[in-house]
Amino acid sequence: MKITVSSLAIAALEIDYQRQPTGADIRLVQSVSFSFTASTYSQDSPALISTSHPTPHSLASKPSPTLFLTDTTWKETAISSPPTISTTAMAAREIRSGDAESAPVTVADSIFTHGTLNQHPNVSQSSAGDSIGKSSKYSNVTGPSFRVGISEDSNKRWRRAMEDAHAFVYDFGDVPGQGFFGIFDGHAGKDAAEWCGLHFHQYLLKTLENNENKPVPDLLNATFHAVDKELASLANERGLSSGCTAAVAFLRLEDDSSRPLKPSDQGENGSAKIDKEPASGEQPQSHERASGDGLWGKISKRFDSSESNSKNSPSRRRVLYTANVGDARAVLCRGGKAVRLTYDHKGSDAQEAKRITDAGGFVMNHRVNGVLAVTRSLGDFAMKEFVVGAPYTTETDLRSEDSFLIIACDGLWDVIEDQEAVDLIKNVQDPQFASQELLKHALNEFSTDNTSIMVVRFTQ
Repeated sequence: MKITVSSLAIAALEIDYQRQPTGADIRLVQSVSFSFTASTYSQDSPALISTSHPTPHSLASKPSPTLFLTDTTWKETAISSPPTISTTAMAAREIRSGDAESAPVTVADSIFTHGTLNQHPNVSQSSAGDSIGKSSKYSNVTGPSFRVGISEDSNKRWRRAMEDAHAFVYDFGDVPGQGFFGIFDGHAGKDAAEWCGLHFHQYLLKTLENNENKPVPDLLNATFHAVDKELASLANERGLSSGCTAAVAFLRLEDDSSRPLKPSDQGENGSAKIDKEPASGEQPQSHERASGDGLWGKISKRFDSSESNSKNSPSRRRVLYTANVGDARAVLCRGGKAVRLTYDHKGSDAQEAKRITDAGGFVMNHRVNGVLAVTRSLGDFAMKEFVVGAPYTTETDLRSEDSFLIIACDGLWDVIEDQEAVDLIKNVQDPQFASQELLKHALNEFSTDNTSIMVVRFTQ
């Protein structure tokens, strides 16, 4: 696996600016595009660090400025003992932060909801034998079952530093066609988001590999708590106080025997079915089906064999698992309709405000203790008693009419509705151009935050 990190700016405390009137004189900053190519990486490349890993995975990770992770700290923060899950769902809830509650399936109308996500820049034609895309001005990373486009802007008119980070992995878990996608929106500094961009996927993979018979939402929940715990440890050791919202998605392929595919499995892609979907723009209700039993374990069968591509080889269906904390968001385009897969954890949310006050805190001006706008995040060690790291999780069976997924931070969602975002790019086949269109819209609508947008277009 090749891991690439690029840094852009110097960390600074997040400053909250009021949105200016539409007629205000605001200079729009031209977006910065990045293209990642395995064959062109070198130690001489400015602000780029490349490391190799002897696996077929490919990861593109984009944090911000001067990395606090050096070659030495990279080794120090490597996963020595991956998190494990106990044998019962109740035991899984024991691994929680503060008063957070987590369940295999979460309902958005309970006070124990979970959620948030972020996104980034670009990628196109993949080079032979490598899944990190190659291109000139615009490029798309191309995978067997999806293509990724990423665009971002630090929004220098309003923000002194870029604190977002992102990561995506092809052939996640050594299974061709599987993928991991994540957006991490930092605040009070870049360190938490940057660390998550580098390491979150590693924690998830180890958790999946070591808990093969557990539901994936439970494993996502355990991963969030393990990462939150690690960030707390780093905060103690290094005096870091930053935090980040996060939205991650895991695209898993399963064969017609209702089990996840292993690295050695072969077969054609197949269609899959989804449970009920929320109305466009509404907070999601979690799907009622219990999640899969881990990376390789058996899951409940919900495959329509008539949609098989081949009678002689195993057919594949695709299941999309998402988890988020904070106000980063993931929106699926299904038949042209926007389906939100995440939950906004904000002080303005009545359920979250109640949880905060029940824990002994208060919400003033829609901010936790008058300070933080989000009620769930990774990091934020000083406020962990109230700002917990328990994620909102969903599970979706993808089908042929599911065309793309948008993952973005609040820099986009503050100025556009879910359906409006889907309508804006639904006819744009190139995910890189699609992400650029969304970024331009955010800047034209006077977004006052760092903006990172990831568009994942599914191939049939």
